[in-house]
Amino acid sequence: MAKIKTKPIIYKPNLIRLLSSFSPKEIIEFDKFIRSPFFNNQSTLIRLFSELKKYYPAFDHTDFTKEKLFAAVNPESDFDDTKFRKYYSNLCKLAEEYLNFVENDSNPERKKHNLLEQYDKRSLNEFYERTINELNNNSKKKNFISNEFFLDNHLIEESQLFHFVRNNNLHLIPPELKSSHNYVILHLLMITTVYRNILLVNKKSFKDSEIFDYLDEFLKYFDFESFYGKFDSMDEELKTFVELCRYDILLSQDSFNKANLEKMKMLVLKLSDSLNDNLFYTFVSHLNIYYLINIEKGDTEYDYELFENYKFMIDKGIYESDNVKFINYSEYRTILAIALKIKKFDWAKDFIKDYGNGFKSKHREDYINYSYAFLNYEMKKYEESLKYLSLINLDQMLLKLDVNILNAMIYYELNYYDSAVSTADSFRRFLKENDVLSLEVKNSHLNFINSYKAIVKHRESNSGIFELTKLKEEIENFSIVRRKKWLLEKIDDLVNRISKK
Repeated sequence: MAKIKTKPIIYKPNLIRLLSSFSPKEIIEFDKFIRSPFFNNQSTLIRLFSELKKYYPAFDHTDFTKEKLFAAVNPESDFDDTKFRKYYSNLCKLAEEYLNFVENDSNPERKKHNLLEQYDKRSLNEFYERTINELNNNSKKKNFISNEFFLDNHLIEESQLFHFVRNNNLHLIPPELKSSHNYVILHLLMITTVYRNILLVNKKSFKDSEIFDYLDEFLKYFDFESFYGKFDSMDEELKTFVELCRYDILLSQDSFNKANLEKMKMLVLKLSDSLNDNLFYTFVSHLNIYYLINIEKGDTEYDYELFENYKFMIDKGIYESDNVKFINYSEYRTILAIALKIKKFDWAKDFIKDYGNGFKSKHREDYINYSYAFLNYEMKKYEESLKYLSLINLDQMLLKLDVNILNAMIYYELNYYDSAVSTADSFRRFLKENDVLSLEVKNSHLNFINSYKAIVKHRESNSGIFELTKLKEEIENFSIVRRKKWLLEKIDDLVNRISKK
């Protein structure tokens, strides 16, 4: 019997997962990091990393095994698994220490704050005063409000407060105490705004959580509306930011107030040069979510505004970092859908090329195939769309929902009625058995399936205009239903066909 060759087991523990996430620049920096005697005094770890670098970034070569790595590091020793694991563990700790260093280095204000704490503990008052003055001057010159802005300023004010206490300058405390507290409230306002919006989206897709109710209770008992006037001493830019948070929270409670939507849009644009990219993205995304909620209810006047918002963010480079373009799939899916809805086909093709390859997950090919299936469907290339759909693995919730809907519509357009009904029935069973999706999402899809099957039945039986008109009224009265416009168009097509006979 022929001996079966086995592929060597490629070793991929936590250390390799960490190193795989490093950019080429970080790999070079980490090499310098571990060669510094301040951080590392083990030459074995330097040799091990020098060997590991050869396999970056995939770490999937057949020579990449524990035994061969150990032999390269200790050529005169027999393989010792315990010793090798210790090497990996120590190098992993250094990688974590490096990431900690990178994170600290990315926030100059936080570094200065840590320095203040050291000066204060050592009673180096002259150094402390010089650094605090430098921080206060930088804060006045700062152009951007960031996610860390209020928290960093709170820490600085709090540091001054306790510095005065330690030095028995109690008469200087009140202004610092008020400023410190104000910055905490502003940070709380900002994260409440952000968290409320995140939970609003989650509540629409997944089962209700107690956290959403908790934030509602918090907003009920902590009345921001009454507290806004307390910030009158702030500069105009910060007052505008507080006003933006206020309208964001109001829209999270009632997304259909058109005056508030217009006001929030105006405030976002007004602060576009004052917010850093991350925070600007956050508030434009919130505005887009409120537009989407209105669009889902049939208000198409926001279609173009939504598309222009996304296009503006793409053109501004919000979705780019270190020359890498990336959008999370949920948002990517929304951008593609709105572009196709308003027939921006060429723009959509470029969008798929630019951002489809940016997905790092194992589902990247599935996302790209769905994108082209969706594009071809909207361009009425139904057979081509089916080819792309057939390549998709349906082990992700969003994809499963989207693919089933798209399959059903294509089968209808191609007159594949048996496949249409079979797909609808299978999809209904999946929804009925699912215990993760919210009731709203379930009902939206179940309403589609029931309406879809009724349309297929009417088309096959050549029903009269009366029955079709009644079905159309039922669909129009649904508060939530996937592809409502498509369903109504199919009914109108059937009515027109009957009228021409």
